[in-house]
Amino acid sequence: MSAEAQVVWRGDYLRTAASNLLTIAEAESWAGQFTEAGITAVWLKGVPLSLSVYPDPAVRPMGDIDLLVPCAQLRQALALVESKTGSAPATLAEDSAMHAVFQVGGDGQVRMELQWSLLDVAGSRLGADVGWFLGQQRGMKSRCA
Repeated sequence: MSAEAQVVWRGDYLRTAASNLLTIAEAESWAGQFTEAGITAVWLKGVPLSLSVYPDPAVRPMGDIDLLVPCAQLRQALALVESKTGSAPATLAEDSAMHAVFQVGGDGQVRMELQWSLLDVAGSRLGADVGWFLGQQRGMKSRCA
């Protein structure tokens, strides 16, 4: 690999590492807040995979925080995030969508998608009962624990 390519690759790696570490720190903060509020939250995709499957969190592409809450706790979860961020979600159409999008973090630099269903087939919300899935969770643990 050429020296120029190595410089580009290293720069990309460092930018991804910084972004992912910020996203992970924000997810860990929210994990604590949801736990304190008694809200069951299952962390999906990027954050848990980057902390468990990948040898280095910087090598797992991720652009946001994805979490799933039970429908029964949706209002409580939305109210918590709205109270902490001071804003309503960017996307929330319960009759056709399955998630609410928030900008979280100190400057709103991290996108968080709060989901309450796993499936949406042709606009029909399926999978609203995610009991089995929620029963499989192990919870997000701090990397420092």
